[in-house]
Amino acid sequence: MITQELINYISEQLKQGVEKEKIKNDLISAGWQTSDIEEAFNNITSAGNEKKPQSFSESDAVSQSQNKASFELNNSEYPDTSWQKTLKKTLVLFILVISTALAAVGGVFAYRYYFPSPEDVIIKMMEKSAEINSVEFAGDVKIEFGTTIPKAGNILKNKYLNKIFPASIIMGLVSPSNFDYLKELPPPGQDKIAISLNFNGISDISDPNNQKSSFSILLNADLNLGFEIEFNIRNLGIDMKTVGKINYIKLNNIPKFPFFDTDSIENQWIKINIESLEETFEKEFGQELFGEDIKSIQKQQELSPEQIEKIREIVKKYKFLKITDILTSEKIEGKNAYHYKFIIDKKEIKNLYLEVMKIILKKPASEILDSESIDKIIGQTFDKFEMMEGEIWIGKNDFMPYKIFFTSNFKDAESKFFANISSNLNFKNFNKPARIEIPSSAKPIEEILKKILEPSISEASVKARDARRIADIRQLQIALEMYYDYNSKYPKDLQSLATYKFKSGIAIMPEIQEDPLTSVPYSYYLCSAGSYHLGATLELPNNAALRGDQNINSLCAGDIVDGISAAPNCGKDNKATKETDLCYDISL
Repeated sequence: MITQELINYISEQLKQGVEKEKIKNDLISAGWQTSDIEEAFNNITSAGNEKKPQSFSESDAVSQSQNKASFELNNSEYPDTSWQKTLKKTLVLFILVISTALAAVGGVFAYRYYFPSPEDVIIKMMEKSAEINSVEFAGDVKIEFGTTIPKAGNILKNKYLNKIFPASIIMGLVSPSNFDYLKELPPPGQDKIAISLNFNGISDISDPNNQKSSFSILLNADLNLGFEIEFNIRNLGIDMKTVGKINYIKLNNIPKFPFFDTDSIENQWIKINIESLEETFEKEFGQELFGEDIKSIQKQQELSPEQIEKIREIVKKYKFLKITDILTSEKIEGKNAYHYKFIIDKKEIKNLYLEVMKIILKKPASEILDSESIDKIIGQTFDKFEMMEGEIWIGKNDFMPYKIFFTSNFKDAESKFFANISSNLNFKNFNKPARIEIPSSAKPIEEILKKILEPSISEASVKARDARRIADIRQLQIALEMYYDYNSKYPKDLQSLATYKFKSGIAIMPEIQEDPLTSVPYSYYLCSAGSYHLGATLELPNNAALRGDQNINSLCAGDIVDGISAAPNCGKDNKATKETDLCYDISL
């Protein structure tokens, strides 16, 4: 369909003396249909015959320029000398050259304005995309992959998983030594997993310190894992919201699992505060939820505003989208859009990946892995993508990406692993503030877990505390022996281990351990310079450690530690036996 924009452009080019064939070829290259171009030319010709406008040629320009210059010079107060004639000719030539140059430049800019090249459109799109702070999105993803089943217990070390997730190596989640590939068992069967996702949501990162998002997923999956193992998921609904550092999640149509009651979390918003969860876990189990390695990785993944800005600039730098065909323009979300086919440049996307990881890790990948490993982990992974192509729709006015269709195939002949991916993504409402409503009915995850796993958590907490008590008693035993080595006697109380210091000024035990539940010091009694009795009351009577302790009722006169006691802090009770006591005691 022809537009006034097309007619105006052709008219302007004709006035500048550009040949019809050249105009036509330029328009076809820009994506216009031949029929539309011909119709526009016919309209211009018809209009020209009716109005019969006087044509403007190069000779007319010269003549008018000469007449104007001649008028100005002939009406001057000086006679028409030879040097003035020369000046006239020079001035006329100058005016002609400048006029022609301006017309040509104007034509070029008019063409680039109305019909920018695909490369220019992609560059502007990348620049505009880097400025996106909020956006609504929707789409679907289909993934199909499979391979032979790996050896039991080695799934995380299996080579195809390592090749699919090279980022896990960079991030330190998997040791590079895992790339000394282990041999697999003979293929017992072909496993195949098919996953489809339909999703929609909104994301707002305009405030780096208070990022917001809302995300809904409908998941379907078919898992055929060989050995006649099959598992299907149908219409699993996952709703997620994030406001700052607080996350909310709700699940619908949860598959039924043996020994696990999901009714309490079905269609229930769950509030997840990682800091609060860590405190609860440490209180219940006496240890941290996340180790130092995991915390380090989490800290690396928390990008600062400066890192986000650097990543945006890096994305602008690499031209990883290569246009292969210009398709008919369409309207997306009511907006005129350029429509292109594209492929992903593997070299550019690989270099972009390395640059982004450098910003995230705050060090280049070469400081983590040698060049050979980088090529093996990253380069060869990208090389195994046989196809990375798609279509993109870009707004003509704002150069925003409104729709993307993408397909990709991955094959590894060595491991027989394959993956097919296709996705449709739609975007709208760019850079408009997002309003995320916090679910008022949300329950803390601690409350949910306590309800579901209370028996297991309770028993695990008790076991963890008992393990802590046994470890504390053994550390105290070592400290007591060190004290004896330097003083030829044992201390009168445990606090002396903290007050006695070596010549270096360091105490034998700067902090004396206490019971993890009651916070009461462990029971200790000094019988003589060369003997003591030490104990801690456990919570589980069937703890194996109780079968290997001293079980001494009284080591000496006045001994407050009862080795076969069930009383708190190994107190005297004269009731328990060796079979029922809870006191874990040692003596010397």
